[in-house]
Amino acid sequence: MNQEELKQRLQPLVAQYPHTQAAVVPALHELLETREPIDNDAIAVVAELCEVDQRSIAELVAYYPIFQNGHASHTEVCFGLPCYLNGAKEVLEQMKAHTNGNGASKPLHISSCLGHCYAAPVIRLEDGSLCRAVLTESNNQAEAVHG
Repeated sequence: MNQEELKQRLQPLVAQYPHTQAAVVPALHELLETREPIDNDAIAVVAELCEVDQRSIAELVAYYPIFQNGHASHTEVCFGLPCYLNGAKEVLEQMKAHTNGNGASKPLHISSCLGHCYAAPVIRLEDGSLCRAVLTESNNQAEAVHG
């Protein structure tokens, strides 16, 4: 998608906010949902529409792993405060204990924040999808719940 098409797609979203700066994070999430790369061109468009300095958006993208491009070869467990308080440590322990078919553990990493605190605790799977992690009572295993 070129810059003009990106502007046309994001303008209605930005228009929903009384202060354009408040639309920065929703605009970045929109890019994620449409699988658009968050590159320098996309950052320039968001900066222009939201009337924010490009460096500020670039720093935001660099800080939060959720906005970083590329697919991880591992699963990440969010350890931000809301996720930690809602059981992220237990989820990580259960996921470490769970093995794949050949008896080896899946590669797991801890993330400082995945940006979806409302669904805490959250994990990012190897394919890049974000899920709410739920510990089931019956077998005390962590399961990913999409949606």
